Amino acid sequence: MKKPLLKLLQVFAFLSTLIFFGCGAEETASNNLEAINYLNEIRKNTGMIEYTTNNSLDQSAYNHSRYLGNNNLITHDEISGYNYFTGTTPSDRAVYAGYNSRSVGENIATASSEKESIDNLFTAIYHRIGFLSFIYNEIGFGQYDNIYTYNMGNSGYAHLCENNNDTSGQYYYNICADLHKKVPRDDYNSVKNSMYNSNPDVVVFPYDHATDIPPVFYEESPDPLPNHSMSGNPVSIHLNPKLGDSITLNSLTLRESSTNTLISNSFVMKKANDPNEKFTLRDYALFPYERLDWGTTYTANATYTIDGNSHSKNWSFTTRNFSEQIIEIDKSTSSLTVDSGTTYVYYIKTNKRVSSTSYSYDTDEPEISRIDTNTFYITLTGSSGQKCKFVMDDMVFDVVIS
Repeated sequence: MKKPLLKLLQVFAFLSTLIFFGCGAEETASNNLEAINYLNEIRKNTGMIEYTTNNSLDQSAYNHSRYLGNNNLITHDEISGYNYFTGTTPSDRAVYAGYNSRSVGENIATASSEKESIDNLFTAIYHRIGFLSFIYNEIGFGQYDNIYTYNMGNSGYAHLCENNNDTSGQYYYNICADLHKKVPRDDYNSVKNSMYNSNPDVVVFPYDHATDIPPVFYEESPDPLPNHSMSGNPVSIHLNPKLGDSITLNSLTLRESSTNTLISNSFVMKKANDPNEKFTLRDYALFPYERLDWGTTYTANATYTIDGNSHSKNWSFTTRNFSEQIIEIDKSTSSLTVDSGTTYVYYIKTNKRVSSTSYSYDTDEPEISRIDTNTFYITLTGSSGQKCKFVMDDMVFDVVIS
């Protein structure tokens, strides 16, 4: 008897719905700090200052998640006349919710939990840059059904916009809720420089000694690798704007730590070759063209020059692991043996997504659930010698009960 493999619709729906803007059951504007605490844990481990929460940004983030959920959309722009419209842009929506500054960033993801939404956003390089911005120090979070919106802002800018200011000298405008409000240039620059000085000179991700890092990147909008539907989780280094623009990246490499094997099939992205022009002169990322392995430690190295002075940074991280045994399957795999009733992680090791799956069996009904596009939990129960034949794209293999 042949049955189709369990289909989990939109297991990685976030792959096409991660979007970044820089400059169920319904939930209210989040009073649950689980998401922010987890995000702050990551920022703390990178050496950055932690976010404080802001009620107006909470409200604007929730308002947008509610708009997206009720209109079945994933976008940063809202359309007047649609249900729950509160403003065309993230800045407009923040102002509508009572935020004083228009300097607002936004990340959006669909996911099954706060943690998953943040992990997904950090795997996507442009969203990662948003969360690791050197200028934001406060955040709002709003969830509606499975849609998670994060609005980032700067409390110093908001404070400048709230107060009356002396505008007898040079000033900026178009940065406050009141577009005509003038903010003294020196005050604005003082806030900006204070933020830069509060953060480290260099930030890397995955951060040094990080664990539980997802090994794969798929796609985001805009897409940094438009010709690749799947790659390894990018490794990035970000230099503080206070270091200036006289920066040259000399090398950025990644090695599998236990064997010191260079991940040579890779691409280093920087401002000059960023297809979407989201990188600054201080952002660099290495994309392995093949996904990283589960439960593996990698070592990264960057060498760069600032104002003619050479610098080097080494760091390491470990990808996500499982308590269950991982079985790697490639085109050479024809048969393997497992214990009855034991759950294994089956990893289909190919540089493309597994899109077609089926199986036939004389065991009990296999228990199957999908971890990602190429990784499955599978449990077979039966007598010795019974087997299940799997067909996953062009890979065909038997799993025999010992």
